[in-house]
Amino acid sequence: MTTLPRIESRNLSVAELFRDFYSVPDFQREYVWKRSNVEKLLEDVIEELYEDDEPVNNAEYF
Repeated sequence: MTTLPRIESRNLSVAELFRDFYSVPDFQREYVWKRSNVEKLLEDVIEELYEDDEPVNNAEYF
């Protein structure tokens, strides 16, 4: 029997996320997000994780 890899998660604030998890490679540091870029990302995440203002069970966003 094959065991599938398991994705584990935990709740983080945005500050914790960027402090503990992400590092930005040198070649990407000059990219500057505009308000519209941030809004589009958040809209995409919310659309995937919520339906009718309720969290979707077992939703994933990559």
